[in-house]
Amino acid sequence: METNGWTSARAAQIAAYTTRAAKQMTDAARELTKRWHEEARHLAFLQPHHLDAVLGRRRRHQDVVATEDRLVGPLGITFHQSTFTKADALRHLSEAMVDGITIVEAVERVDRLLSRVDVVRLGSDAPNPHETIRRADGQLVTSNRVVERYSTAELMEVERQFVQLCVRGARTRSPHLTESRAAVELADHPSLSDDQRALVGGLLTSERFCDVVVAPAGSGKTFSLNAARQGWEANGHRVIGVSLAARAAKELAAQANIRSSTAAALEGDLRASRNRFDSRTVLVIDEAAMMGTRQMATLLVHAYEAGSKVVLVGDPHQLQSIEAGGLLRGLSDRIDVFELTREPTPAGALGAHGARRSCETATRRSSSRRTGSTSGSRWQPPSSGSESSSSPTGSATPLMGS
Repeated sequence: METNGWTSARAAQIAAYTTRAAKQMTDAARELTKRWHEEARHLAFLQPHHLDAVLGRRRRHQDVVATEDRLVGPLGITFHQSTFTKADALRHLSEAMVDGITIVEAVERVDRLLSRVDVVRLGSDAPNPHETIRRADGQLVTSNRVVERYSTAELMEVERQFVQLCVRGARTRSPHLTESRAAVELADHPSLSDDQRALVGGLLTSERFCDVVVAPAGSGKTFSLNAARQGWEANGHRVIGVSLAARAAKELAAQANIRSSTAAALEGDLRASRNRFDSRTVLVIDEAAMMGTRQMATLLVHAYEAGSKVVLVGDPHQLQSIEAGGLLRGLSDRIDVFELTREPTPAGALGAHGARRSCETATRRSSSRRTGSTSGSRWQPPSSGSESSSSPTGSATPLMGS
């Protein structure tokens, strides 16, 4: 360092890596290990159960097949993540083997697990240019490591059924209002901007089983949901709110006046028949991006079988679910969605109340993967005397087999 004039901590680290000698196993250490093995053989102390006897413990003989089945099941590797790598599988297997496992055995078992018919290879991740390794001389180089990614057949089937329910639901007649009734309800909300009226009117008249509202935080979604709730309830529909977190459920109840609970509580009520969906029920799932795939699918199946309507509200770019999720982002690529965004307004142009209202916009975004003529359409009030109940959603083209 002195020769090159280096003084930084980084330079000191590189110098240390470059000049330090590799650790060598001394003769004394080799002799000690050899002596230990000889003493163990003399005492017939050769098998793992001998150590168990000395320590006074019982070794739990784990069923390898049962362990693998558990890892690829709903409570296994994909409980917290939708996809996984070989490294993830090694970590989960090692954690599952409570009595330990050698590296060689772990790699062999993971290779066998990844070759099972109920494990699906999805493809490879592109090399991460920011992933580096340090060479023996202390230099950092890009690893160019290619990582294979997998999922399980069980989770992919849940996702497939979820998407099919929502896409197939485009052709059902879920709870909705006629356009003339929606116009009457909207007349009671003169403070709604034109774009907010488009969102609320679209939700009220949509015959789809599942509608998606993409709404980032601070976009005024609860103001629009409150107006939609009043329209549904005024026409005999029951609106139920649900969210993963209790905090979000309380906010939905306080700001949109939608009776809400956590997803876990609602699931328990449905299982115990303390709550039932019917053909006049509207289920609003708030912060849908944070809800796990299996939990959301369970609620949607209950709603679909009862002929109810579901409205998924959330931001695909929001903090993702604790459990395996990502369905909101995938669904928004497959069906038309409503978008509520916040646009900048010149400072001082409006008062605080007016600025908030004018900055909120709602548009109907048509997925590029769908067919139909509804791209960019907005709900419009009907002409005088019209009783049409048509929806602006158009038909859906499923990406997965029916």
